[in-house]
Amino acid sequence: MVGNAGGASQTLRVNGPIRPSHKSNLRFPYTCAWWTRAWRLTVNPARSAMVETRIKPYNEQVAEQARRAQQQRTYRRNQVLGLILVAVVILGWALLHTNPSWIFPIGWWRP
Repeated sequence: MVGNAGGASQTLRVNGPIRPSHKSNLRFPYTCAWWTRAWRLTVNPARSAMVETRIKPYNEQVAEQARRAQQQRTYRRNQVLGLILVAVVILGWALLHTNPSWIFPIGWWRP
């Protein structure tokens, strides 16, 4: 169990059977050696390698921001078109599956 300041506690969940020698280590997961080895294996080295630490020129920063703004506009436009398409499909389904006399009452074409 790991104590938190708010009084809540977290437990370490292990999938599969627990060996008797590790039961005491489950109470203090940060103090056992197998936990640190498992933690190192789960850290994604590619994620930390993607961080760019160099200082970019101003023109490159502005070009990136413009590209990102264009991507966001395209993404939002596609979202709106998708939502409109879903709304049209729902409306069409509702119109096709409703009672025709509700949409076209008797004599609706006569003045």
